[in-house]
Amino acid sequence: MDRLPRPAHCPPRPVDAGSLSTPQGDHAAPIPGQRPPAAQRRLEDDVARFKDALRAPTADPGRLYRQIEDSHELLQRATSHCSFHDQELVCQRADALLALARDLARRGLTPDSAEPRPPLAWLRGWQAEMRSLLDMAVEEGARGLVSPPAWNADAFWSGPTPDEGNFVALLRLRRQVLAQLDRACLRNPPHHQGIPELREIRDLLADCDEGDVHHPEGLQKLRSVLAGMQAAHDLVTVGDRLARQSMNLARPQ
Repeated sequence: MDRLPRPAHCPPRPVDAGSLSTPQGDHAAPIPGQRPPAAQRRLEDDVARFKDALRAPTADPGRLYRQIEDSHELLQRATSHCSFHDQELVCQRADALLALARDLARRGLTPDSAEPRPPLAWLRGWQAEMRSLLDMAVEEGARGLVSPPAWNADAFWSGPTPDEGNFVALLRLRRQVLAQLDRACLRNPPHHQGIPELREIRDLLADCDEGDVHHPEGLQKLRSVLAGMQAAHDLVTVGDRLARQSMNLARPQ
């Protein structure tokens, strides 16, 4: 594996925007960026066959590496002849995962790290994320440049750690969390219980940006910071509850 080629970047191919639009019904306006239906059906069929071949688990690093390559090849198709939000970032993350896997193979599948992990753990994680990116590109290429789904803020603050399967999907959530924090959570008094911790984690979350697209553990890093944000938010909620209880007890009966 000492002469592996460099990963091919998968930028969206320039196409005529008019050719990407498909009427939705007799009188519906076309959706910009939508992949043509025939191409979408062929892509979905090929992706389904590819996933069927991946059902059997493997402990062979070489096979996992080839699966990452095959996923990347399909993702190049999935990011062609369509346009969707964060498309370029999807391409960059896929290229980064393939480059990381190739570098791992060049070095004999023993990555240098402050906390070394077995090569299989790295490859399995990157393969799973690559497949998640592929699913995103297939789905969003079929939808085109429509508005993203509405975000349920309560589901994040009261739910478990986000389980988004790829860096780009989790980065979208991070943007929305930051926007909400800037509007509401940070308006509390700076010394209020939990607010200093919340501010610190907010700064960590702000540092987890598009620059981590090439980081081997970009997904895990972002998920960890979001989990910390949830924990800090819980502290603020508890602090509010205790403060209200104290005020109620201090009032004359």
